Amino acid sequence: MSIWIKNKVLFKRNWKNDLFSIKLKNNIFSFFSGQYTKLAIKNNNKYIFRMYSFVNTFLEENLEFYLLRIKNGFLSNILYSLNIGDYIYISKYSYGNFIVNNLPNIDNLWMISTSTGISPYLSILQDNINLIKSKFKKVILINAIKYCSDYNYCNKILNLQKKYGNNYLYLITIVSREKNTLNSTFKFSGRITNLLLNDVLQKFLCINISKNKDHFMVCGNPNMIKSVCNILHQKYNFNLRNKNITIERYW
Repeated sequence: MSIWIKNKVLFKRNWKNDLFSIKLKNNIFSFFSGQYTKLAIKNNNKYIFRMYSFVNTFLEENLEFYLLRIKNGFLSNILYSLNIGDYIYISKYSYGNFIVNNLPNIDNLWMISTSTGISPYLSILQDNINLIKSKFKKVILINAIKYCSDYNYCNKILNLQKKYGNNYLYLITIVSREKNTLNSTFKFSGRITNLLLNDVLQKFLCINISKNKDHFMVCGNPNMIKSVCNILHQKYNFNLRNKNITIERYW
């Protein structure tokens, strides 16, 4: 059961390729970085909603969400059409176990995302620097996108790397539909699944993935999540049951 709060759009930014960001007032119950909530519109006295991760931490004044307009998506098109001052509904509660506290202490934490799946990692990395550094020896943040112009929040990501150090937080972008020219990161072209399957990333990072040393967080497109989990199971016998992998998916 959700308790819905009517909330005003305070900020709206349209990125390229149907990606956009909105900010709302932070007037909900406390949440852990990495969790998600529900955004909704009211239609015929019913709330039509979808789940979205926070980009921000709970301590920030505003709530921020990074969204993708789906061509035939009813709610995403309504959210995309919002302007500053318009109202939507947000759940009072937050959900999910995509939380650093739940992860084991291990050498390498892999954070794999596609598109807007980068959101929970931005929240986690802003909020938990001391905890993360005490739990992991290295963090690999992988942002798999279609086009170079989809590399949004790059300033926030680079500022996070400065805080952690470039020998601790490794930034990797993977561009699937054109040549990767993003010089501020370690750059690859293709698909995350092919790069993992063919050991390209493992060799580049000089990491021999093992159950005792690696944990994978995976967020984004459900097909990507399923494929990455299958590859990790096939190659390393990783699975959700053994808690080698933590996933977040909303549909």
